[in-house]
Amino acid sequence: MSKTYAYVIALSGDESDNFFNKTLTYTLSDNGKLTPTNNAIINNDINATVMVTNPKLPYAYIVNDDGGADGGSIAMYSISESGNLIPLDPLLVRTGFKPYSLAISANGNYGYVANDDSTISMYSIVNGALLPLTPESALSESFDSSMVIITPNSKYAYANNFLNKLLSRCIIFRPMVRSLQ
Repeated sequence: MSKTYAYVIALSGDESDNFFNKTLTYTLSDNGKLTPTNNAIINNDINATVMVTNPKLPYAYIVNDDGGADGGSIAMYSISESGNLIPLDPLLVRTGFKPYSLAISANGNYGYVANDDSTISMYSIVNGALLPLTPESALSESFDSSMVIITPNSKYAYANNFLNKLLSRCIIFRPMVRSLQ
């Protein structure tokens, strides 16, 4: 029986804390107990905001808000049998400005990132690597999304609009509907 792993991004603390701005790996027991693994700490050199694992393949992605005008990034890792995160080459792929969230389709083939610059970055996933699809999906300037979700059948992707405080207001990314099926 294979082990189940849990990953935690330590976002608070100070520079002297051994866990500040790091991703930690734990084994997860059947009763829910988390146990730290050995040598499974990843140093996040940039501002990690969220981590997502691929639902079908042993890969993990850490979304980073670099804070720069040229956008954020996603760090890409394979997950070893022992739960360790192994950096892919290249490690980073660019996103739009201040990425908020990442959603991976149920089939593990596509990823979507909601960015603060009214764009959705779209990626195909090949051998675990996120490959940018062009062009990015531009939303109206009055549309600011913090989250993307994908339906369980991977047929539709939706983004919320928090500028208007309407969580139910969503957009369907029609260009990808055929590719997601």
